Amino acid sequence: MESRVSSNTHLESGQQHAEYQALMQGLERSKFEKALILPLIEDAQNIVEVGCGNGVVLDLLSHNFPSSNVWGIDLDPVMCEASKSRGLPNVNVLCTDATTIPFAENESMDAVVYCSTLHEIFSQGGPSQVVASLKEAARVLRPGGSVIIRDSVKPSPGKTQIRFKQEWVEKRFYNYLKDYELVKRQYEQLSDGTFSVENSYLFEFLTKYFYDVGWDKEMQEVYGYYTEEEFRDELRCAGFEIVYKHSYLLPYFSEKWAKDLLIDQPFTKSTIIVKAEKVCSV
Repeated sequence: MESRVSSNTHLESGQQHAEYQALMQGLERSKFEKALILPLIEDAQNIVEVGCGNGVVLDLLSHNFPSSNVWGIDLDPVMCEASKSRGLPNVNVLCTDATTIPFAENESMDAVVYCSTLHEIFSQGGPSQVVASLKEAARVLRPGGSVIIRDSVKPSPGKTQIRFKQEWVEKRFYNYLKDYELVKRQYEQLSDGTFSVENSYLFEFLTKYFYDVGWDKEMQEVYGYYTEEEFRDELRCAGFEIVYKHSYLLPYFSEKWAKDLLIDQPFTKSTIIVKAEKVCSV
């Protein structure tokens, strides 16, 4: 019994290490895409990144705004240590949740950054936690201060027909049907073998199916939590008005989906970048 427990523990530890390494590598690969937010940060002496992870964006902020004070917050102690280990001179890291920025006084920040963070907050705490975090951002921002968001964007309602070019992708789709429960399952298989899938349910599959390491973790995440219109409405409720918005399809997704699937309409946009200014306190 003891050897069996030890063996299982070793396997679990090995799996966790593989998932951690895959996560770290993915964060580093996304650095170029995340740098697209930098031109939106203007006149910012005090910047806080919510959900700083291993410090990829903190690194960008530190080097592009060397005279600014930069803070990073994250709930995961391992990620906080990874951020701290970069030794960035103008950066401080604090381990806390996204609805609390305890070191920041009211109206003391110039910019609050969420880079691939709000979907994590939504996945772990639901829509109320996203709202709470945005309201906390509004609290700490000065009037006219900016919240910068880069994240996935939920497609508009509708259905899309797909066929699979790769057998392994079709098998993965059946695994997805069995394993994913966070978005309502809405699909049907037509007589010619084509699948008709509701857009939001399909989007979650399209952003997850290629994960070999970390599949179980992906089954606990929602990427498409707000449509473009919902971003506008929720930010407005938190006291912001959007001054810049750009949504696009990540090149990686475009290439991957074209290789693996036939889709009956142009590929959806996957990513949104938003800059919104604080116009009132809520």
